[in-house]
Amino acid sequence: MNARDPHYPNRPEWLTRPARKQVDDATLQREIQARGGLGERNLWSGRRVGPSGPPGGDSKRGGPGGQRVKDASKYRCVLELDVGRTRGSDAKQHVFCLYFAKGCCSQGSACTYLHRLPTAEDEAYAVRDCQRTSSAGRSARRARATERAQARLSATTAPCTSTTRELARTTCPKYGSCWNPTSAPLAPSTTSTSCTTRP
Repeated sequence: MNARDPHYPNRPEWLTRPARKQVDDATLQREIQARGGLGERNLWSGRRVGPSGPPGGDSKRGGPGGQRVKDASKYRCVLELDVGRTRGSDAKQHVFCLYFAKGCCSQGSACTYLHRLPTAEDEAYAVRDCQRTSSAGRSARRARATERAQARLSATTAPCTSTTRELARTTCPKYGSCWNPTSAPLAPSTTSTSCTTRP
């Protein structure tokens, strides 16, 4: 297959067949019981959180003499066998099954997430979604900041000669920036004492 193909590395014949169950439910339950129940586990690796070595070892590193205790996963994702169509494929979503990636999804074709490798289209969707989220957040923060500034201004600044709260920024020939409720430029001879310079 060509790496520039939009479907690379997923083959079309893989995507039309139903995804297989990588692990049987009974086998998965037996393994959970053998490990001592679910307990506290790392979501990504599936390993128990906390010290896992015998007593007397370096507790920071997890094993005796400062060596990490590593255990190999019993399951592997085999693309030629495991890639297939799921409920997530029919929903047109771009969320991938974490358990499929680790090789231990017990749902198979009933899984609500995707059982395939990400494509360039998925990458573009993720980037577009992040940009939309960040720009929407920025515009919302900007709008809230503007509202707060207007509320502070209307609460602390009273109009020069009127009791209305609607202020218009004008250029005062005498003082420069002034606030005037009539939104007309101030003449120095008539309103020099009634305008308030902006702090």
